[in-house]
Amino acid sequence: MKQSDFYTPDGWINTDTLFNDPATFIVATGGRGIGKTFGVLLEILQRDMRFIYLRRTQSQIDTIKLAELNPFKAVNDACGFDVVSAPLGKYMAGFYHSDDDGKPTGQAIGVGVALSTVSNIRGFSAENFDVCCFDEFISEHHERPIKEEGQAFLNCMETFNRNRELQGRKPMKVILLSNSNDLDSEILRAIGALRPLDEMIRKRKNYISLYDGELSIYRYLDSPISAKKAKSALYKVAHNEEFSTMALSNEFSASNYENVQPRNLKEYRPLVSIGNCTVYESKGGLDYYVVGGVKAEKVYTLLPNSQKAFVRRYWFLKEAMLKQRVYYSTAPVKIDFEKVW
Repeated sequence: MKQSDFYTPDGWINTDTLFNDPATFIVATGGRGIGKTFGVLLEILQRDMRFIYLRRTQSQIDTIKLAELNPFKAVNDACGFDVVSAPLGKYMAGFYHSDDDGKPTGQAIGVGVALSTVSNIRGFSAENFDVCCFDEFISEHHERPIKEEGQAFLNCMETFNRNRELQGRKPMKVILLSNSNDLDSEILRAIGALRPLDEMIRKRKNYISLYDGELSIYRYLDSPISAKKAKSALYKVAHNEEFSTMALSNEFSASNYENVQPRNLKEYRPLVSIGNCTVYESKGGLDYYVVGGVKAEKVYTLLPNSQKAFVRRYWFLKEAMLKQRVYYSTAPVKIDFEKVW
């Protein structure tokens, strides 16, 4: 893809590319404040699309019901639109055009729902919605995870789409937006994007199309807006390298890549497999190396009893992890193995 497919001439994200991409699911990660949410919401209004604005938690949806925190406020101010938000039942927010007094008028042009509570909305039909914008789908480190978050997302998408494709209709387009907070995302895993995204990071790629074109991943690298922001007051005083690299360079948490170092397997022997990970022990017995796949004779599953047996039997691996003596072939392998404990 050309640079112009990613950025407009004035440096903001070119969201026209996302909407013209035929993929059903689009993952877009980028630094902070480079126009991801603004651009997508503006594109929705310009294309006159009925939409679902999805967030992770109910508290996030409750917040945007307030006029001052309406996610369309910046679009209204900059581009002359008149979209306001208002409560729509207990769990939902509604988005409407407004009258001269700023009050909602007519039917809702979109709704806001939360992944954590969408299953509580009885009778909700998304039949007539064109697009879903899932904003900030990767949680920040301080936010609590949602139980079975990946499965919750897949169930949500099933609710939104129902049997559209069986009826000869196009599925709803789903655009997932996030800063590069943490690669350990159950939603990335659920849609098969975790390992491809890790490969893109390692090879510094900015675009990939997967699964017969149904999933596209965009990484916004070398943002012109980020380059300008680097000279702003905040980033001159910010002494938190992880925050700055996430916010400006679209780099995921360094903790995701700690001890991710390719090793020569000839110097190791297979010790045990757990789930889809295999632990190798160095022939000198000094360290361990974890790779993807089931490659050892001794195999444990992730079913509760088998996993507990593994933890009891191989407790010394946890000790080795704490002593920085365990290495990993990729970040997704590290994430999978750390979840065992």
